[in-house]
Amino acid sequence: MAALALQKLVAAGRDAASPQAESLDARVRSSVSLLISMQNDDGGLSFSGRGGESSPESTARVVWAVSLARKAGGQVPDAP
Repeated sequence: MAALALQKLVAAGRDAASPQAESLDARVRSSVSLLISMQNDDGGLSFSGRGGESSPESTARVVWAVSLARKAGGQVPDAP
């Protein structure tokens, strides 16, 4: 979520096409992919992100982050 806020700030500035902006964009895409790949079979995510029982709090936080990425124009799949 912090990277998305930085991405928005950089896009509004004069350095929107800088190498740093491109690196930040890549970081956001990579983070979204990682979050989605950590999803458990039941659709939730665990607290540690390494398997185990799904946590409603962790799942909600990831859904929030991924929805912010989608709202910012990121390419987020609808379903796994």
